[in-house]
Amino acid sequence: MKNLQTHRYLEELWKLFSIGNKAIEEHAPWVKMKEERKDEALATVALVANILAKASIMLSPVMPRTTNTIADALNFKIDHASYIELIQDKKLLKLFNIKVVPPLFPRVEEPLMAEAPLAHPNITDESAEAETQSKKEEDNLIEIGQFFETSLKVGVIVEAEEVPKSKKLLKLQVDLGEEKPRQVVAGIREFYTAESLLNTQVCVVANLKPAKLMGMVSE
Repeated sequence: MKNLQTHRYLEELWKLFSIGNKAIEEHAPWVKMKEERKDEALATVALVANILAKASIMLSPVMPRTTNTIADALNFKIDHASYIELIQDKKLLKLFNIKVVPPLFPRVEEPLMAEAPLAHPNITDESAEAETQSKKEEDNLIEIGQFFETSLKVGVIVEAEEVPKSKKLLKLQVDLGEEKPRQVVAGIREFYTAESLLNTQVCVVANLKPAKLMGMVSE
């Protein structure tokens, strides 16, 4: 999955939609219908319909609802059989009538959210406090580079016991594939029992500076 460049897959699919769009624009089947060139108009429609059908099958894992709407309009079903027939065997759609459906991606004519009202000059203490809190939270944000400096490792809990005189702490020994298990003191006793955590996998921030909790080192 790491090496599957999904964005490249979608870029290639979108080329098909661009081809269909260009065919509609260049050949304008509605004009040909008015000029009584019905066969030419229907040929364009059939071409675009088949492009849409094939691209929809390939796009369905990413946009299932939209592609099912397209399939319903073209009177076919997106399933294994249609994949074999239209993609693998490269066949064309059977004779069909196109159903009228609403636009799949309607143009946004108006803002979907109203603008926030401007703050009144006479700010109350409560709003000032809320603004200060918001600023604190903003100051606490980190850059993406800082996040990628953390080393996350998956380990297995090989020992777990309650910490005496604490209602919140559990002392865990976590095997990260290193020379010896790491001791992690976690404030999760309210949610998990020591017994339920044995042999379970956990995610550990492996390069966090060790801390002391109730006299015990937590790595």
